[in-house]
Amino acid sequence: MKTSDIALALVVMAIWGLNFVAVKIGVQEIPPVLFVTLRFAFAFLLMVPFVPWPTGRWRELLVLSFVLGSLHFTTMFTASRYLEAGTMAVVTQLQAVFSALLGRLWFGERLGTLGWIGMAIAFGGVLLIAGEPSVGDRLWALGLPVLGCAFFALYHARVKRIGNLSANVLNCWVSLLIVPQTLAISLAMEQGQVQAMLGLSWNGVAALLYQVVPMVIISYWAWYRLLYRYPLTRVAPFQMLVPLFGVLAGALVLGEPLTVQKIAGGAVTVVGVALVVLRPMRDKAITTS
Repeated sequence: MKTSDIALALVVMAIWGLNFVAVKIGVQEIPPVLFVTLRFAFAFLLMVPFVPWPTGRWRELLVLSFVLGSLHFTTMFTASRYLEAGTMAVVTQLQAVFSALLGRLWFGERLGTLGWIGMAIAFGGVLLIAGEPSVGDRLWALGLPVLGCAFFALYHARVKRIGNLSANVLNCWVSLLIVPQTLAISLAMEQGQVQAMLGLSWNGVAALLYQVVPMVIISYWAWYRLLYRYPLTRVAPFQMLVPLFGVLAGALVLGEPLTVQKIAGGAVTVVGVALVVLRPMRDKAITTS
C-alpha cells in the first residue's frame, strides 16, 4: 500500500475509534434512541439527493432497517450511556465473531480450529472486562453491546442473502425507514426529548454532527476508496486498531482510567477476533494466488 493510503486507513480507524467518545457524549445529553433517530435522519437527508429510488425492494429494506435501527443501534447507544467509551470500543469487536458464527451456520463457511479458538479467546477477553471496576454492578449493561453485536452480524447476514443491492441505495433508504421506528420507540420508552434538544450544549451538537460529517461523509468515502484500490486482505486488518483508538480517545477526552484489567481484556479480545477474521482472509488469499 502507498504511504498516503496507509495514512488514510489510520485516519479512518481513528475516526471510528473516536466515534465511541462522540456517542458517549451525545447520549449523556440526548436520550439514546432519540440520538439514533437523529443520526439516521441526518444521514438520509445527506444521501437522498444522490441515490435512486429502490423500486420493488421495500420489504427487504424494512426488515434490514428493523434489525439495524430498532435492534442494533438502539441497543448499542443505550449501552453507551452506562458503559465507558473504551469498553464499548473493545466489546464491539465481537461483531466479527458473531458474523463468522452466522456465516458458518447459514452459509456453511469454513471456520476452522483456529477460528473456534479465537471465538473462545475473544469472549474470554470480554469476561475480563466484565470484572473491571468501571463495569461494577452494571454487568447487565455489558450484555447490551454483546447482544448488539449479534444483531449487527444478523444484519450483515441478511444483506449478504439479498445480494444485488448497492451500498448507497441500502444505506440511504434503510436510514429513512429507521427514523419512524426509532422515533416511536423513543416516544414510548424515553422522556425529556424536547427539554434535551432545547438544552443541548455545543458538545452535544458536536457529537451529533460527528455522526454525519466524519462518520458518513469522510470515513465511509475513504474506506470504500481503500476497498476499491486494495484486496480485503490488505485493508481489513486495519480494523484491529479501532479498539486502540477508542480506548485512547476515552482516556484522553473523557478521562477514563486505563486499568491493567481493561488493557488486558482489550488485548485478549483483539487477539481472539484476529484469529477469527485474519485466518479466513489468509486462506482466501492463498487460494486465489
